[in-house]
Amino acid sequence: RKWLGGLTITTAAEKPTVRALNIALAYPGLRALGLPEEVAVGFSEEFIDGMTAPQRQQALGDTGNSDPMKWEWGGPSTDPVHVLLMLYATDQPGLDAFCREMS
Repeated sequence: RKWLGGLTITTAAEKPTVRALNIALAYPGLRALGLPEEVAVGFSEEFIDGMTAPQRQQALGDTGNSDPMKWEWGGPSTDPVHVLLMLYATDQPGLDAFCREMS
């Protein structure tokens, strides 16, 4: 929570020029961060249920080789994933430096 609170938040209207950090939070991740119940109930059922709910599998076509049971991470047979950090930079040295800074 402290780390997230120290980030500078921008909107999609502000195009980064050198590097960018995108953060995706799953519903359990938001709850783990202390999202109040009165806010949590406002999310869609699809978001609350998550990507591996049986009805999501069918709607998204996650069957056969894409079945969540075969996922290397984030599936029902692996540890849950509550947050995803995506780091971007204009070149490899910049990305390497950004990764070191974030670790």
